[in-house]
Amino acid sequence: MNRLNIFLSGVCLVFFSISCNNNNPKVQERVSIIEIEKSLENFHIESLSSYSSQIHYVKLETTEKSLVTEGIKQLFIEDNKFFVWDQDAFLKVFDANNGKYLFNIGKYGQGPGELPYLSSVDINPKEKRVLLCYGPIVNEFNFEGVFLSRVEKPIIDSTETVSYNVVLLDKNLFAAGIRAHTEKQKHAIVIFDRNKQILASLNSFDDPKQHHSIKVWDSFKQTGHFSRDVADIRFYRGITDTIYLYNPVKKNFQADAVFSFGKHRSTHSFTPGTENPDVIELASALIPENKQYAFYEFFTKRASPEPYKTEVWFNQQMHSVLSNNIFGIYDKKKSELRYLLQAIPGIPGLKNDLDNGIPFWPQYISSDGSMIDYYQSYKFIELTQKLDNPDKSFLEFVQTCSEEDNPVVIIVK
Repeated sequence: MNRLNIFLSGVCLVFFSISCNNNNPKVQERVSIIEIEKSLENFHIESLSSYSSQIHYVKLETTEKSLVTEGIKQLFIEDNKFFVWDQDAFLKVFDANNGKYLFNIGKYGQGPGELPYLSSVDINPKEKRVLLCYGPIVNEFNFEGVFLSRVEKPIIDSTETVSYNVVLLDKNLFAAGIRAHTEKQKHAIVIFDRNKQILASLNSFDDPKQHHSIKVWDSFKQTGHFSRDVADIRFYRGITDTIYLYNPVKKNFQADAVFSFGKHRSTHSFTPGTENPDVIELASALIPENKQYAFYEFFTKRASPEPYKTEVWFNQQMHSVLSNNIFGIYDKKKSELRYLLQAIPGIPGLKNDLDNGIPFWPQYISSDGSMIDYYQSYKFIELTQKLDNPDKSFLEFVQTCSEEDNPVVIIVK
């Protein structure tokens, strides 16, 4: 792979060349700079109506077969279906129009189409395929839950392993992050086919901010995660400050954006007392994104002007914590990052001026542009007590909810 060439121009642009295999010529690309430190002076209350004009709510049907566990990891909406990833080793699928439970994708177990645990999920709306992964196992299903095949991952060498985070690029092409077993990591991503042939790779040190030395192993920090922006696939890992975008023509990953953390940059160390006390870093690798906006949640220790109490799922139980996380919206057209103030104290997100309901923060954006947020039903009911003057339509929906119900999904167009 050709080594990354970086040319800084002004404060906002980086031009560099990157190639994912020796046969590709150097291509000059333009990379956005996302100003994390400088944008900390840019906190505002923002309204949902600036991003959407319609809102509605769907209760997921509550049955013995469809009970959603605490600690939802992700909820997807594609093909008029909700795909719920919770603590079980399979997905639960619901009708996105009425919340009716449809079927599961995958099973708990060791046989074909089964997993003992679920580590990563890829929903490919174009191919209508689902990948469920754990350790060396990658199971492929269609959108109706039919098990299609077990995807075989390639072997690299004794120092590096293809990790569990695998995505389907097209019908016969996959990409996966890499886990290193030494302090030096050569590859960040490999692209391979159904015959386990590696067709391209992205070198670990091909990024504007960091090199290939590993200080700590962690699934997000080292092996990275993939997220989808309609048809585009992006890759980010914590030990770099760079977001990579898949180029379907060249069939490689190229740098798309760089976070400029300034004094808030992480040391990426788990050793007590060695982490930067002013650290700011992405709190979630699954980044809701569309053509104009990216919605980021950042973990911080003390950067929030409005710390708030919340609950997090950890070690198989819910814990109450004081969060200093901050939420930001990056406008790609304006190259501007804006942080959000809380319209209602203790509830981060966009002010819901569509029906004066609970503030909204997109957890996922579908390929057709639908944005969703979701709450366990008991939490949804609890948060409504903080609202001053919700619309009649919102209150009528709340009255249909019970604390024992499955989660409530909020959909905006």
